[in-house]
Amino acid sequence: MSAVMITRKVRKWEKLPGKNTFCCDGRVMMARQKGIFYLTLFLIVGTCSLFFAFECPYLAVHLSPAIPVFAVLLFLFVMAMLLRTSFSDPGVLPRALPEEANFIEMEIGQ
Repeated sequence: MSAVMITRKVRKWEKLPGKNTFCCDGRVMMARQKGIFYLTLFLIVGTCSLFFAFECPYLAVHLSPAIPVFAVLLFLFVMAMLLRTSFSDPGVLPRALPEEANFIEMEIGQ
């Protein structure tokens, strides 16, 4: 019986791990400051849940039922954008070439 070797493709984030945390086979990336993300998530969910529990019933009855619907849509949009920005790679800004740096210095000096 021969042993079959299965080679697994090594991802870039596995070779050069850095200080970020990767989940879901590298599809989700989180920065080192996870506490800020959890605090933001808690504040958004907490204030929205208080709004939905206490204010939305009154507003739906006395003003318009469209207000809670709009609030839910806005809440879902905010959560989607928070998760999208928190779990994505911000990328790297390349340094300016020496010629570009000299040109920028000339522009600032004028």
